[in-house]
Amino acid sequence: MLDFRRALVRTNRFKGARQVGPSFVPSYADMEGFYPLTTMFPDVVLSIQGSAHTYCSPRSGGIPPGDYTALEVAIMGSGSFLGLEDFPGLRFENPKRYEELLEVFSRALGDDVFGYVPVAEIQRLCEVFRITGEHVLPGGTLVAMDSNPGLKFSVGV
Repeated sequence: MLDFRRALVRTNRFKGARQVGPSFVPSYADMEGFYPLTTMFPDVVLSIQGSAHTYCSPRSGGIPPGDYTALEVAIMGSGSFLGLEDFPGLRFENPKRYEELLEVFSRALGDDVFGYVPVAEIQRLCEVFRITGEHVLPGGTLVAMDSNPGLKFSVGV
């Protein structure tokens, strides 16, 4: 099974900070991170982020994706943040697996993004959503993650 971190492609969109009150904060749209991964669902992407400004461990940017032990994840579709419960059609060989993932990827947790998610849980999510190996670039352009067309994720949920 392919480690999802091999599919991540870093983008450095940091253009500087903006002033908010007496302090400077980075603009979310300008942060360094990874391009979103497309899924088997039309218009649904997994945003998996690791930088100095996201909920990840280590909380650092510019390091190889394989060095992260936990990352920030958002499930996004049609302009909205989603949770696993928004996909009632997902089928699991083991119903307990769904309950385990729901404990991590549910909107009921009260946030739009899921922070400090261990890479093993993200791997399971990528298997469930069957990431396609393409990235969504600015403007909605899709690009393949690798020049090797045989590089695929296996599905075993």
